[in-house]
Amino acid sequence: MNINDMEIILSIMKNDGYSEVVDVPENTEIIFINTCAIRDNAEQKVRHRLNYFWFLKRQWKRNVATGRSQSLRPPKVIVLGCMAQRLKDKILDADKMVDVICGPDAYRDLPRLLEEVDYGQKGINTLLSLEETYADINPVRISKNSISAFVSVMRGCNNMCSFCIVPFTRSRERSRPMESIVKELNRDPTGDLVKAFPACLRHNICKCIHLPAQTGSSAVLERMRRGYTHEAYLDLVQKIRNMIPGVGLRSDFICGFC
Repeated sequence: MNINDMEIILSIMKNDGYSEVVDVPENTEIIFINTCAIRDNAEQKVRHRLNYFWFLKRQWKRNVATGRSQSLRPPKVIVLGCMAQRLKDKILDADKMVDVICGPDAYRDLPRLLEEVDYGQKGINTLLSLEETYADINPVRISKNSISAFVSVMRGCNNMCSFCIVPFTRSRERSRPMESIVKELNRDPTGDLVKAFPACLRHNICKCIHLPAQTGSSAVLERMRRGYTHEAYLDLVQKIRNMIPGVGLRSDFICGFC
């Protein structure tokens, strides 16, 4: 999901005149940190990276003082995604190196937020949307030589599982119009995505479905507010196997749910 979001962000930035993606943060004007808020470990990694970018800004100030800096401004640090949505002002107040906080539904506002930084202000937009799907944006593919690509069909979630933060950081479920999905596939310059997604056949789509079971206990599923039972899940698995012979199934589970 984060890779898919970054491809959307790169398209927005490219349209605003930012044409080059660099490999190392030391050589850039803008540093994007796209975040996850599902696990504490992910948030700790973000904080460690922010500490390093704080060091980069301090180093820039030293270079300016000694005449060694070739840049007129320090790099702008932008925190994106679910952690930005969840912590909002707390990140701006606690981590002085952050210039912009942008939630998952506000990526179109990034150029304006960056302008606010130019005028000496902090930029923040974490408004959630019930309509935004970025359906009209053609993503800039991060991996040019990949045999696969992400195509978004929906955003958000209406389920309110007791352990999950997604409805609160990515708003309610909404789907892209089918015609916009097909249009994105047709815009792919190589044509590979169109070949991999024929409207009537889809013969070379991988026969693999990810089914997050979370647990095998109906009692725990009820506490998780998953909305199904152990038996209903096994019935769904059997239906899938009947409809798609040779299908591969994968899952994930929460161990030690409290």
